[in-house]
Amino acid sequence: MEVIKGGKIQWIKITQPTEKELEQIRKKYHLHHLIVDELKSASSRARIEVHGNYIYMIYYFPVFDAKEQVSRRSEIDFIIAKNAVITVSYGTVKSFDDLQKTLHPTSRAFENTLQLTYALLEALLLFQQRQLVHVQEKIEGISRHLFRERNRVREHELLEKISHVKRDVSQYRLI
Repeated sequence: MEVIKGGKIQWIKITQPTEKELEQIRKKYHLHHLIVDELKSASSRARIEVHGNYIYMIYYFPVFDAKEQVSRRSEIDFIIAKNAVITVSYGTVKSFDDLQKTLHPTSRAFENTLQLTYALLEALLLFQQRQLVHVQEKIEGISRHLFRERNRVREHELLEKISHVKRDVSQYRLI
């Protein structure tokens, strides 16, 4: 668990949450036990819930796996309280790591939790934009090769590329 502070606002960044970390935030922010249970592992669907002193949000986005050449669904859980934004992820979120390097305690993002949430979501959306450009480049590459040399090897390569793009696009449909 990392705590990034700016003024009276803090970003609590949890990756691969442990029971101890979840118990700490449960006590400090008076989280409902069902929310804490939900934070133990990835959820099945996106949603937003408003509770008395916080908002709970589950957000999905695709992340490209270079080794497997496919996009996979990733999840970030947000708990937005009066003076803190808690993010819980089940793997490394590069866009958050990049944002964390550029955030300064005096930056506008730390004016209030709304500004901090906005900065976090903006970082994710910019990351998604780059992912979509990657998918677009794959589709354009397939289009360029589609009607070139017609032989078995070329057709097999194109079918494999098309299946990878289909999986990438399907991750966006699931989200």
